[in-house]
Amino acid sequence: MLKSLMLMLLLSSSLTAQDKAIVTDEKTGEPMLIGICSFSDLTEGTFGAWFNSEYESYEINPEDLDGVPQRLEDVEVVIVLGTWCDDTHMLIPRLYKVLDGLFFPHARITLIAVDRQKKGIGSEADMLAIERIPTVIFYRNQSEIGRIVETIEESVEVDIASILLVEPF
Repeated sequence: MLKSLMLMLLLSSSLTAQDKAIVTDEKTGEPMLIGICSFSDLTEGTFGAWFNSEYESYEINPEDLDGVPQRLEDVEVVIVLGTWCDDTHMLIPRLYKVLDGLFFPHARITLIAVDRQKKGIGSEADMLAIERIPTVIFYRNQSEIGRIVETIEESVEVDIASILLVEPF
């Protein structure tokens, strides 16, 4: 029940006020995004260079996605990322490229940018049990069905398929 309530609050907050900020990373002195953000926050301005380069260069293997489009109904995705994190720089653009190839609506993706302590502006990431960045959480009917944590096992496509095709429908 608590997870369902947290997910509903999280998803509803992503549709209203976009509580986000760009702060200075104390370790590197570079800009760091924190809070609930949008796709355009990653593709434009400060973070666009790394995101767009990886997005454009990634080639999707459609064969690894057989059966996945039919399993996307009622799926929501929560992505907890760090704009300071090399794993985020690789995984998140590739993930978006695959989801875009599946015509998955961005409106069903919640992006939470966190600092090095895995904190956002408020408590948006606190109840998600985030241990490593990035973490991609897949939900169906407000219940978690699987995660991709920090790195991919085989490929973005195979990892998504392994979550969506194994989970009871």
